[in-house]
Amino acid sequence: MNISRMKRINMILLLLLFGLLNKNFSMAESISTKHEIELSGKLSLRTFLDANGKAEKEFVLTLLTPISVAKDEFGGPVNEITEIQMVLPSHVKGIKYSGKHVVVKGVLFYPITAHHHTKVLMEVKTIRSTK
Repeated sequence: MNISRMKRINMILLLLLFGLLNKNFSMAESISTKHEIELSGKLSLRTFLDANGKAEKEFVLTLLTPISVAKDEFGGPVNEITEIQMVLPSHVKGIKYSGKHVVVKGVLFYPITAHHHTKVLMEVKTIRSTK
């Protein structure tokens, strides 16, 4: 066997090993719905249709880096999440943060009503602008 062929085989093996390790790494990085976490991204106000076809506006956080969320009794697991509907406390005026990059702290949960429009939502405890 010549040296260049051995190098190609070794490179393929390394890529396969890296792919397997990377897959296991992302699985280990699944976020629990039972603990408070902090995420950052851009907040926007989006229009969705409810079960009756009526338009409703909801705040959505668009993440720069996708996340995976672990399975719980209501759903999941889900991978490659980039959009999360925000459930803001009544005293927070979301429009103040719309279009801005923010850091939110809260607890993730899976949709349970027709008013939940993303695969994962967050009950927000705190929100702050980063810029």
